[in-house]
Amino acid sequence: MENLIIGTRNSPLALWQTHWVKHLLEERGYRVVLK
Repeated sequence: MENLIIGTRNSPLALWQTHWVKHLLEERGYRVVLK
């Protein structure tokens, strides 16, 4: 399984967008780590 690390600290993405993207990727079988 692939691990994706999403950095949220300096990201212009709003927090809800980050979690929405995380949800979409997890539906596709990715393991998403928010940092």
